[in-house]
Amino acid sequence: MDLILNVVIILVLLMYVSQSLKRLLKKTSSPFYKSYFILFVIVHFGVSFLFAFFLEKLTMIKDPHDFYNGALRGGNWLQTFGIGHAFMKFLIYPFVQLKVSIEVLFLVFSTISFKGFLIYFELLEVHKFKLKKKIFLLLFFLIPSIHFWTGFLGKDPLLFYLMALILKKVHGDELDIYLTLLLIPVFLIRPHVCFILIITLFILLILDKRKSSLFKRNLLISTVVIFGSLIPVFFLFFLKTENLSFTSLVDYYYSFVQYTIDKGNTSINILETSLAERIFYLALMPLPFLYPFKNEFIFIISIENIYYLVVFIVGIKYCIQNKFNNRKFSSDNKFALIAGILLIILFASYLYNIGLGNRMRIMFYPYLFYFFIRNSTYKENFKTI
Repeated sequence: MDLILNVVIILVLLMYVSQSLKRLLKKTSSPFYKSYFILFVIVHFGVSFLFAFFLEKLTMIKDPHDFYNGALRGGNWLQTFGIGHAFMKFLIYPFVQLKVSIEVLFLVFSTISFKGFLIYFELLEVHKFKLKKKIFLLLFFLIPSIHFWTGFLGKDPLLFYLMALILKKVHGDELDIYLTLLLIPVFLIRPHVCFILIITLFILLILDKRKSSLFKRNLLISTVVIFGSLIPVFFLFFLKTENLSFTSLVDYYYSFVQYTIDKGNTSINILETSLAERIFYLALMPLPFLYPFKNEFIFIISIENIYYLVVFIVGIKYCIQNKFNNRKFSSDNKFALIAGILLIILFASYLYNIGLGNRMRIMFYPYLFYFFIRNSTYKENFKTI
């Protein structure tokens, strides 16, 4: 019975993926883009398969086993409910109890993130691209580490999909109750990311000239009240502080710093680095000749980071040569850029390991590349000097 259920799940997922790819290929007559989409599917599920196959050898990655074993040992479904790691155990509890294997759950979660990629392709209308510079930016969706962190049993594939859905809602100018419902699972997975997305939506509404002054005033008051209520809860519940005081926050900070010292093979000392340095580590490190290759993963990531570095250099040069006119940016462009920048600042504020930074990238690079790709076509967003 266990084997039958696993096989059925695999077949259903394979049918969904094949049908999705078929619909994607029908959207274009270009042999190049047909090949690109096929290669994307091979890379995404190929990396996920290799991750699952070599999981036992990847001793530094413990989340999949923690989630699976936690759900396996859970007394009942409701007892596993919680935030962060606990929410993942709660989510997969029925599957684990039905003896769905961890390898099949890898396929389930990689299919969820696959849907997230499809949303990005849909919003970007990739099949209509004609400019050559687009091809260079589209390499982003073939980066191995992006698929590594979106193709396994973990929080990241879910978050990637949910953030793509939220971007789609903003793109359609649908700031409604359904958007709020999407923010709830984001909060349950990573509360700090949810806070950043809420702040971004707030900024977006404040910048919207279509909204009245009365609406913006009420929005500001509501936001202050909500965050004023949630911040104490955050400190007391999530930071596990006994009381809300300056001393307790300072004690937590130093205990966190002590915890992060020499954490992993690629540790970063928070006390000895500035925020700007950690932003550099988060976005671009390691780079060849700037960091020793301690294993094959660091070597692969360093090659990827050369690509990111080139994109940033070209992007900065383009902005310098042209006058930026942000008034013509659509809501989704503004949302993607603001959220991407705020997430970088957030993660860099507590970055203590380069490997951790590589994992965090799937929460801001998709938004930033969405912004880059959209605006490499729409020249009206730039006013020539």
